[in-house]
Amino acid sequence: TLGAWGGRQEEPLRIGATVTVGTCVISPILMSVRRSLPNVDMSVFVSNTREIEERLLNNELDIGLVEGTVHSPELVHQDVIRDSMVLICPPGHRFWGAAKVDAAELCSEPLVLREKGSGTRASFEEQMSRLGYPVRVRWECSNSEAIKNAVKDGHGLSIISRRLVLDDLESGALFASDVAGLNLHRYFAVVYHKNKHIT
Repeated sequence: TLGAWGGRQEEPLRIGATVTVGTCVISPILMSVRRSLPNVDMSVFVSNTREIEERLLNNELDIGLVEGTVHSPELVHQDVIRDSMVLICPPGHRFWGAAKVDAAELCSEPLVLREKGSGTRASFEEQMSRLGYPVRVRWECSNSEAIKNAVKDGHGLSIISRRLVLDDLESGALFASDVAGLNLHRYFAVVYHKNKHIT
């Protein structure tokens, strides 16, 4: 998808990626683009969805690949990569081994979540709010490794992209469950300004 944005090869390409995308998706995509367009000068900025949106609106980025929803009508939003989020817990937790946990059960659990402005957090909190369930945030982190470590050490549970915990699930360091009542499926989306000249 991003390869079409290379334009004339002497032009820079400023790409924004949200934290989940920047951690496990953007690098192989850009390696592919670089093979096709070796002289394009690509730079990447990784942050949360809200900041990527602001930078696109201020023309500080040419394109974004985000996991959250952008709100400005000035931005074009195109879903491109399917993703799934899961509830993660550490060994010994009462949810360990449960294929599915009811959303109501999360009300009493301390949570380790991304910072405000994160698409992952926004989706989770909006769905819990619609159901009338409070969310108890114990830790806020902008780094997925910090979130996983906090969960492993028993500081709380988290909702996170399955892509980010595959190794931890395989090794038994974490366990992942679905959450009944929540839609944990989403798409990563390409976003750009509607007035951006597409070369």
